Amino acid sequence: MIPPPAQPEVIPPTILKSLRTSGETTIVPPDPVKTQILRDAKAKVSGSFQICLAATGAIANVSTIGSTGYPGYDAVLHAGMRGWRYQPYRVNGVGTPACSVVTFVYALC
Repeated sequence: MIPPPAQPEVIPPTILKSLRTSGETTIVPPDPVKTQILRDAKAKVSGSFQICLAATGAIANVSTIGSTGYPGYDAVLHAGMRGWRYQPYRVNGVGTPACSVVTFVYALC
């Protein structure tokens, strides 16, 4: 019988950030979404996402915890996060699956 896969470790966002080796972290909404934010008279929007890493450091999953309220922006954020690269999260020197939360805030200046 094959044992079930290990449950990912939940790690603080600061640790996740320290493991990132590449990828653009400033992800802005596409122009049509910016226009809609202006029309909605919002000074800022935010969204929170769970990002999970495989034992190798590859992104295993990205899911929405709290939407920005703009599906087009959420989609751009998902795509951007999937382009990030990480080194493995290690426990006792062994790569271990891990999950954390990433929050984006887009503010109109």
